[in-house]
Amino acid sequence: MKKEPWENTITLISLLAGIPYIIKKIYVKDYGSAEIISSNREWTSDNGEALILGKEEDILSIPNNSIVEIGNIRKMLQQLYQENKSFVIGNNFYYPFGIEFENNKRLEVPTSLNNIIYYGNRKDLLGVVTKEVYNYVLFNNLDINEEDKEYLISKKKIKKICHY
Repeated sequence: MKKEPWENTITLISLLAGIPYIIKKIYVKDYGSAEIISSNREWTSDNGEALILGKEEDILSIPNNSIVEIGNIRKMLQQLYQENKSFVIGNNFYYPFGIEFENNKRLEVPTSLNNIIYYGNRKDLLGVVTKEVYNYVLFNNLDINEEDKEYLISKKKIKKICHY
C-alpha cells in the first residue's frame, strides 16, 4: 500500500535520526463519527491512523498497531511532554488530536494539512533532524515522496548532523 506524504515525512525523519528512534502506529478508536471495532478491518488512511516517533525507551509503553481511545492518546503524549521527551506526532487529519502544548517547544512540519508536529528541544538530535526536513519541505515541496527521501538521505549536511 502506497504511503501518504505525511507518513513518508515521518518515516524520513526516523531514517535520518536513526537508532534509537522508532515509530509506533496507532488507530484512534473514536475518530470521526464511525467507531472502529474490528482489528481485522481493512485500514485506510482516513480512519484515524496516527504515527508517533520518539526514542524507543520513551515510547515503549505506547502500544503498536492497536486501537486506542483518543483520551488515552492525549494522556500518553501529555506524559511525554511533561517529562521533556522529544517526539513527533502525525496523522491524516488536521492538528493531531487537538493537542496544545507550549509553542516554544513545538515545530509544525508544513505538509498539505500541517498535520505533523514535533514537540521537544530543537537542539537535540530529533529536533535538529525535524528542522532540516522542515526546511527542505518548506522550500521544495509540501509532500515528501520516495525521490525526496533518497535525496535527503544522501545529503552530506544531513549525514553530518545525524551521525556526529
